Amino acid sequence: MESVLSPIVERTFNFAVDPIIRQLAYILRCRQNVDELLTSFESLELEKESIDRRCDQAQNNLQNIEAKVKEWSRKVDEFKTELEKFRNDEGHRKTGLSNVLFLFPYFWNRHRLGRQAKKMAEIVKNLIDESAKFNDVSYTDNLTSNDFTLSNPGYMGFASRHSTVEKIIAKLEDSSVRMIGLHGSGGMGKTTLIKAIAKKAMEKKLFNVVAISEITANPNPQKIQEDIASALRLRLEGEGENSRAHRLMTRLKQEKENTLIILDDLWDRLDLNKLGIPLDGDVDDNDLNTKTSNAKQGPKEATKEKSLGDYMGCKILLTSRDKNVLTDKMEVKSTFYVEELDDDDALRLFRKEARIQGEMSEWKQEIVKKYCAGLPMAIVTVGRALREKSDSEWEKLKNQDLVVFRILWRFL
Repeated sequence: MESVLSPIVERTFNFAVDPIIRQLAYILRCRQNVDELLTSFESLELEKESIDRRCDQAQNNLQNIEAKVKEWSRKVDEFKTELEKFRNDEGHRKTGLSNVLFLFPYFWNRHRLGRQAKKMAEIVKNLIDESAKFNDVSYTDNLTSNDFTLSNPGYMGFASRHSTVEKIIAKLEDSSVRMIGLHGSGGMGKTTLIKAIAKKAMEKKLFNVVAISEITANPNPQKIQEDIASALRLRLEGEGENSRAHRLMTRLKQEKENTLIILDDLWDRLDLNKLGIPLDGDVDDNDLNTKTSNAKQGPKEATKEKSLGDYMGCKILLTSRDKNVLTDKMEVKSTFYVEELDDDDALRLFRKEARIQGEMSEWKQEIVKKYCAGLPMAIVTVGRALREKSDSEWEKLKNQDLVVFRILWRFL
């Protein structure tokens, strides 16, 4: 019987005595509790300084701070304010031995402050433990895929190109069309136009991601791959071109029909499979290597590849100054020509760039038609050059060599 009652008596005794001991400890260990609180808070301050430095570095790199880190920092600042109030509490003066004769204030303040210090130390410990979980304090927005890529400041819609835009949008909506081409001479504004088309397609929710890469006369395969991967938030690993192409191809398959790839300003044939832009549904390494090997043999010797229509992963919009690059070398079936602006659109753009309010005199309109010839780039450049210029400056254009002037624009 005694052996049965003994644990019960012990638990009852502990239940009754432990709270009393704890309350006495607040009084006896008041100063020690306060010192431990201040010491632990010093550690918390060092931890906050470290996290603040990481946050500053992240913001300098245009990254966003995680919400949980902001909330943690806010709680630390609030706690610091509460700690200052605690340190300035008048009760601290009444806890010294000189006040021991005043029993009630002495014991009451020691109990109150010792207990408060103990609880505040627990808060500090929790905050330090929480900060240890911050592996990353920031994240990066996907600016490259859409917002920044489609940035088109100063874009003007032109009535003379409305029909072309609508036809291209219709092709982008057509599930049977996978590759579209846009051609026109230099200075026609092809890059500006395709950005406007891509933005409109995004607004119609045809695509979730748009990737744009400028090709130039000497294409850089790695740059093209990185431009597309950046839009997809894909990290390309490995040094080999095939390794990067395989990762890019696999990622594009995952996007289904949500990706538009724009390759701007082609000068010659570009092997899309070799870059990692799939022309069919097969993406294994052996197939990729076969396609790369075939590409080296030339288009006539290579085995016939499947058309882009057999692959549903993405759509491709190409631009070139030469229609033959699109139709003959890239085998694009749907192509569109970007023409010069008509007189109304050309004058409207010129007035905007030259900051001319209202109508222009007829002799000035003739100069714009004669020298700009409906070329958007020429209109923008000449218009900006003639901002707030006198009539005598306009007259000087009549003495320019028109033939040389137009040749220069055609080769921009």
